[in-house]
Amino acid sequence: TSGVVNCLGSVIRTWTATDACGNTTTASQTIVLFDNQAPVITGVPADVTIDCNQPLPAANPTATDNCDDNPSLTANQQTFVQKCGQQIVRTWTATDACGNTSFATQTITVVDTTAPYQTNVTPAVISVECEDEIPAFNPTFADDCDDALTVTAISSITNDTACGYDIERSVIAADNCGNSITVSQVVHITDNTAPQITNPPAELTIECDEEIPAYIPVWNDNCDDDLILTNASNQSGDDCLTMIEQTFTATDACGNTASVVRIVNISDTKSPEISGVPGDITIGCNQPLPVANPTVSDNCDASPDLTVSEQ
Repeated sequence: TSGVVNCLGSVIRTWTATDACGNTTTASQTIVLFDNQAPVITGVPADVTIDCNQPLPAANPTATDNCDDNPSLTANQQTFVQKCGQQIVRTWTATDACGNTSFATQTITVVDTTAPYQTNVTPAVISVECEDEIPAFNPTFADDCDDALTVTAISSITNDTACGYDIERSVIAADNCGNSITVSQVVHITDNTAPQITNPPAELTIECDEEIPAYIPVWNDNCDDDLILTNASNQSGDDCLTMIEQTFTATDACGNTASVVRIVNISDTKSPEISGVPGDITIGCNQPLPVANPTVSDNCDASPDLTVSEQ
């Protein structure tokens, strides 16, 4: 006979001997059965290291037992946060009907080796006129593992010349594990605008004996306070009408140039003046004509012609 109670059991063997006359004798053996072996857990994955943006690997271990056909198997998971990542410890516990227990663990080390990434689009190079406002540079970032990025902005001026300069600016985003991304932009500060005149000249017509009025053009420039100013003059016509073209030119440091032309017409509309003409008189027919030496002058002509006729 045999029986199992509370994981203990026994087997009793009985032998019976009988002779020809029916005399009988018996002998027996008792075998005590017990279970002191824990279940065996198989299929536990090896320890692994994964990046934080990777999914946790699947795990499906099983438990077998020498006596229990259906041992229980439970799983527990603990997470230990570290400065730069975390450790996940999976523990499986197998228990048979007699309370024998075994354990198996897997440690998953989660690290961060991936840099943040930019989530918007920013141009690498832009050009801005010197008087215009420089657009803001605001790249935005995200990270698969870290929600608290450290963002640092730096800028410097390069290629500084009389005709403009460059602004090199960068924004650095770093996570807690030292992974970082740098987004840069170059801003070309340029000057493509010519100077502007604020007092354009009017065309003049003056008499030849008048002094040409002074004219000083006033220029402004969007970028340059030290313009190069030049002028040239061209004259055409004759003694009675002369045209003077005065060309005034302003050039900024970037070679942008603007010019204006002032036209001055010099004319002679006044008649000569005769002076020294004697007054009317009456003389005898035998008297000589009195001497007369009038003179002539002109506002423009230094030697006007003077002729006389008698009738």
